[in-house]
Formats: sequence, C-alpha cells, structure tokens
Amino acid sequence: MIDLKIDNLEVAKAIFDPKLERIITSVKFSSKTVKEIASELDEKQSRLYYPIQKLQNLGLIMVVEERKVGNIIEKYYSSKHLYDNDITFNFEGEFAMEHREFLISKMMFSLNKGLNVLKSDLEGDSARQENSAMFTEYGLELTPEEWQHLNDEVRKLVDKREVKNEKKEGVKPYKMILFSYKDEENH
Repeated sequence: MIDLKIDNLEVAKAIFDPKLERIITSVKFSSKTVKEIASELDEKQSRLYYPIQKLQNLGLIMVVEERKVGNIIEKYYSSKHLYDNDITFNFEGEFAMEHREFLISKMMFSLNKGLNVLKSDLEGDSARQENSAMFTEYGLELTPEEWQHLNDEVRKLVDKREVKNEKKEGVKPYKMILFSYKDEENH
C-alpha cells in the first residue's frame, strides 16, 4: 500500500468536493470521454470541462487515450492509477495542522451524512427489508503497528470488494468511513 501524503490544499479540496469525487469515481474502472462522463452523471458536457481540467492538473485523473473522430480529438480520462497502486490518502503533519479546520469540517460533513442515513433507518418502518446504514464499534487492544496493519487490511478488503463488483448487476453505491483512534479513557 502506498501512503500518499496530501500536502496540497487544492488536492484536499478536490478529494472532498462531491462533484469532483463523482467524476473521479466515474472513471475509476473504465476510461471515458467528457460526453460519457456527462451522460453518467446527468450533467451538461460544458459544465464538466473545467472540473476535469482541474482534476487532470492535480493528477487525480489522467488522459489515457486520444481518438480522432472526424476533426475532433476525443480524450479518454481515467482515475484508475489512484486505485491500481493501492494508494491511501493521508492528511497529516504540518499540512494537516495548518488546514485542520478545513479537514475537520469535511470529515464532519461526511460523518453527519452517514449518521443522518442511520437515523432515517432507525426512525423508519421496522418492517422494511433493507437498511441503508450500519454502525459497528469494536474495542481492541493492539500495538501501534498492529493497529496500522489492521487499518491497511480493512482498506485492502474494501478495495478488493469494490473491484469484484465493478460490473455486477444491482450494485448500489455505499460509503464506508474507516475511523479508528486510541481510546485513552479505557486503558
């Protein structure tokens, strides 16, 4: 696993931007043209040129193929390189300290989104067959190395599952947040 230390605020903003995240995810498994991305995301092509250029400049997507169609050169974009190399984005050190308010607000937004889905499940019809959120909490005793290894293994398992389902019928999007911490109160 490659730890990619994020030390660029623009990259961090792009990773947390819902529209940019959708573009990155759209070209994760197969390369696509702007037209194909626009169709998948139900967006106008003209509204995607700037965000795609921004993602390309930040190295979060790349042109993997160019095809000449008539007088036009169609570019095919991909973010597969972020996933093929088993990259984990880390926000740490001086950069994280300097931009902690931004990073915390983005993490809180993501956590709150999940908590609202869980709340909706809990307040909904108890006869419903399918839930939309799950919460599990574990308390473990580990060395710091074991803790890091466990986090890495969970990420690998999720990545493996994601690749397995890339073209499977009935697949729905789920967001998983892996958040673990040293529990000083119970030690």
